[in-house]
This record gives sequence, C-alpha cells and structure tokens, in this order.
Amino acid sequence: MLTIFKIGEFDIFLEQLSSMNEDDFSNKELMKSFPAKFDIYEE
Repeated sequence: MLTIFKIGEFDIFLEQLSSMNEDDFSNKELMKSFPAKFDIYEE
C-alpha cells in the first residue's frame, strides 16, 4: 500500500482519526467524507 499525504496534513489526519469514536466509525457518510478531506479514495 502506498500512502501519500500533502505536506503538513498527516498530523491533522492522525489527530482527527484518533478523536473518532465507535459511532463515528459506524457512520457510513462520515467514513466517506473523512478520507475525502485528505484525498484518500478507495477503489
């Protein structure tokens, strides 16, 4: 797996990811929008 982050945004990604709770991870809409903020797309 190759992961590339924009300069200066990896720490923000990890901070927001670590603050999420179980309900956040079960929210399908959030799980689509959160990665999109960081240009992470699944194929």
